[in-house]
Amino acid sequence: MDGVKKYNYIHEGKKIIIKVGKKSNNLGETIYFARTNYENIISLAECEESALENCVKKIKFSTALLERKIKLLKEEVAVGFAKAFFEDNFSNRELICSHKNNLSYSIFVKDDILTLNVTISNVKLINTIAIIYVNLVTGECDMVESCFIED
Repeated sequence: MDGVKKYNYIHEGKKIIIKVGKKSNNLGETIYFARTNYENIISLAECEESALENCVKKIKFSTALLERKIKLLKEEVAVGFAKAFFEDNFSNRELICSHKNNLSYSIFVKDDILTLNVTISNVKLINTIAIIYVNLVTGECDMVESCFIED
């Protein structure tokens, strides 16, 4: 690991070592990473400073979660919020009604964000029509709709 810088971070009396370095992604672009010896935390960013800052934020979040200073929504509750938000706010109601039986959902959770991907499955393609993000601390939902939907 050439060019890796080592930092000491003291958090709540614990000495945490953070190693920051850079690698190239599949496109040949440089990506910076920060990795700790605490809870296997890794962060990625476009610059060294952001990777380090994101890593410190993740350490604080992980510690607060472990010490139960914050409580996350259960996954099934967050999925319920996301589906309700989708049904209430998706702009093309006709699309939802005409493809109700072909809607499928995939879920991904990272840190304090649950991502619900809504797709329409048919014989030809699988089209993502919306992505809903749920903050697992606050329950707040945000949605991004696809503009490229083929029927």
